[in-house]
Amino acid sequence: GQSAEERLGSVAAPMSGVGGAEVIPSGDRLVHADFRSQAEFAVKDLEVRFRHRRLLHSKAVWDKFDVVIFDCPPRLTTSTVNALLCADAVLVPTSLQRSDLDAAARTVEWLIPQRNGLTLRLEPSLLAQPRLALTNVRATLEEISSRCAVICRNLLTTSSSEEMEGELSECQIGLDETRQYLEKIPRSSVDPETWPQHVDCLHVVDHLARLLVRMRKSDRAESVRRKEDLRQRGQALVEALSMDLSVEGNKSLFAAKLKSTSTELDETLASHRQLTVEQTALGKVSTTEALAILDGFRWLRRVSFHFQRIAEHLFAIPLESKVTAAPSTRSEEEPPDMD
Repeated sequence: GQSAEERLGSVAAPMSGVGGAEVIPSGDRLVHADFRSQAEFAVKDLEVRFRHRRLLHSKAVWDKFDVVIFDCPPRLTTSTVNALLCADAVLVPTSLQRSDLDAAARTVEWLIPQRNGLTLRLEPSLLAQPRLALTNVRATLEEISSRCAVICRNLLTTSSSEEMEGELSECQIGLDETRQYLEKIPRSSVDPETWPQHVDCLHVVDHLARLLVRMRKSDRAESVRRKEDLRQRGQALVEALSMDLSVEGNKSLFAAKLKSTSTELDETLASHRQLTVEQTALGKVSTTEALAILDGFRWLRRVSFHFQRIAEHLFAIPLESKVTAAPSTRSEEEPPDMD
């Protein structure tokens, strides 16, 4: 029933030699209060993290004090959490010893919400420098694409989309953050350095978005794994996606290999469809199985196409060689299905 001022007055004492300052000393009383709060949270499921905030953000405290400072222990007690949730700023003093520096870094990482791990390069301060910002966007898109390549390899060999959901979601979040960052970068069609880069990044974002939708269709990938001829075709994509892109020259080779795989799938679609329909008519394949096979082939073809276009936009043309703003003549639309 006490007011905030009365509660503070019962524990605070004037600080000697500092006019107007008051101090609440640490001691057994504070330790017991901390343990009591922990017990209330554990046993009674009470919300105990905002008690300091309710008290110290009251008008009585604001009217009496200009600044309130908490001296917290180097561990997350209930009182420390209360202080953090009450504070407007946090100071992390530390010595220059390695162990103390590491501990301070971990504390800062815990206190500051981080962006998705895939998008740490997307520093807002670089938005005023479009070329640097776009370079980091392309590097981020390359990393997201590499993650997608690992996911696709797993889908074509052992895993289902449900098993890869965490990785798929992380890529989706990273792509959404990258798209939002890309929209904030100043652009100009008359800038021969940044305009082509911006266009390429937009194409990659588009293809990655469609690729992520495809890779969530677990039944399609399962059809590819089940059917021998589809599995062999899928293996060609797996081999391409397994290339080490850190090796000199492999990025261009990667794009070429993906194009070859995608082209071969395009060229064999009609004959594969005809053969599947004929086997179904002869009773060698059930209608349900035939539809699954055709869906699997289309899925593989479209996934290959998206990886091909992503690779071409990211790797086929070196960043420093893009000096014209001529629009691309390459089609970005998925290949149509053939009846």
